[in-house]
Amino acid sequence: MAQFWLTNDSSNGTRDTIDIPGWDSALADAEKAIALAPGLAAGYAARGFVRAIYRFDFAGGQVDLDKAVALSPRDADVLHRSAVLLGILGKLPAAIAREEQARAARLWSSLNDRRPRDSRVPARLGHNAGCRKAIVAWGARAER
Repeated sequence: MAQFWLTNDSSNGTRDTIDIPGWDSALADAEKAIALAPGLAAGYAARGFVRAIYRFDFAGGQVDLDKAVALSPRDADVLHRSAVLLGILGKLPAAIAREEQARAARLWSSLNDRRPRDSRVPARLGHNAGCRKAIVAWGARAER
């Protein structure tokens, strides 16, 4: 049914983009960001998401999002966008794992933004031993 919704228009299912104002300029802006800073993940993440969601270029979107994850493996937004595309592609175990990484990155980032430089704070915030262990392990990797 989702595929029907994505392709249902007067051209008998041959639509290759969604006609929403702003998407073309978003793609152009992402291209410009990549040209200006090819070593930053944000441009690839934006272009990958636009390619997949707007152009239905899932393979191209995945290449861009994989590059973004490689450039910034602890960026919660990059990880989340990658998880969304993995889910769309039906790679559910990989999507779930990637979204868990995004959630851990977001949590660790929020702790670093608010906490004093006390490495015990993440352990105090965990509700159980497994959660505490995961948060502390993520923090140890993030601070390397």
